[in-house]
Amino acid sequence: MPILRFFFNTMSKLSRSYRGVFVSLIASFGLITLLSQCQSTSSIVSISGQTMGTSYSIKITGLPDTQTVSQLKIDIEQQLTNLNKTFSTYDNGSELSAVNRIPVGEWIVVSDQMFNVLEAASFIADKTDGAFDITVGPLVNLWGFGPEFRVDQLPADTDIQSKLTMVGYDNLQLKDGLLRKNKSVSIDLSAIAKGYAVDQLVEYLKRLGVKSCLVEIGGEIRAFGKKSVNMDWRIAVESPFFDRREQEMTLSLRDYAVATSGDYRNFFSKNGKQYSHTIDPKTGYPVDHQLASVTVLHESAMFADAWATAMMVLGVEKGFSLAESQQLAILFIERSGDQFVRHETKFFQDYLINN
Repeated sequence: MPILRFFFNTMSKLSRSYRGVFVSLIASFGLITLLSQCQSTSSIVSISGQTMGTSYSIKITGLPDTQTVSQLKIDIEQQLTNLNKTFSTYDNGSELSAVNRIPVGEWIVVSDQMFNVLEAASFIADKTDGAFDITVGPLVNLWGFGPEFRVDQLPADTDIQSKLTMVGYDNLQLKDGLLRKNKSVSIDLSAIAKGYAVDQLVEYLKRLGVKSCLVEIGGEIRAFGKKSVNMDWRIAVESPFFDRREQEMTLSLRDYAVATSGDYRNFFSKNGKQYSHTIDPKTGYPVDHQLASVTVLHESAMFADAWATAMMVLGVEKGFSLAESQQLAILFIERSGDQFVRHETKFFQDYLINN
């Protein structure tokens, strides 16, 4: 799952995350000129910090007079602390850690936030026939892409087959705010929880009465409203080069979220072959196709986050067909020799700017 990142006048410092690709906010002379005509850059309130093992950044216009920036930052960070206390796999006291310790076959009550995310994950898993699987963690760790990156040697086939027995989203049952595990599986929500947190912050800011905002956590982005009277928020998608960073295209974003997943930032090479961090939950191996990156636009950052991961597992052919049938706005960038080939669903094209 990649990093998404954005610019205002200069590039923000990139933080490492599970995904390693980024989407960045465009800063061009034309944008600066337009801001000076329509909206002073001083009217943009910026709040940033650390959360969920990564960074967050929020840009707000039209902050109500009753709100101070200092108090707003305190309130936002308290919400992020609470969300981390729900979804963290690193905190033994988190709700998710408690869920992972429950005995097989026992129904337990989970929080509304946990249930909503698990329900969304189950929906994407069903739609993708298991390409998205929140129980894939044991395989991710086996291939060295867990909390401590290590690749001493490639996993043995027997080890992969053993870990596959510990994976399977269909071993989770959800009903009326309850969860039951039918098999001893562990849940990792890193491919969906940050998107959910972005959605929660956007909804919070809307309730406060802000005019518009752009919220990003660990690369997941969602915009509310327009950046200025005559301009939506503008997002640049990166070309999936291994050795450099170049802009592929520009998107216009208003009341929508964007997430990108790719294979070109988080991988390792062994015996002349590259191994992606994206693990196919069905085979137990890193995906081995020519899909370099996927960019998903969706009303929800949570769903954009999850769909991007799922599509990287599926590849261009299966992914594109599913995206069209689900009426999803998705860009697939495929490698063809030294060139890239774009595959855009018809729903994606409405968001392009001068590309």
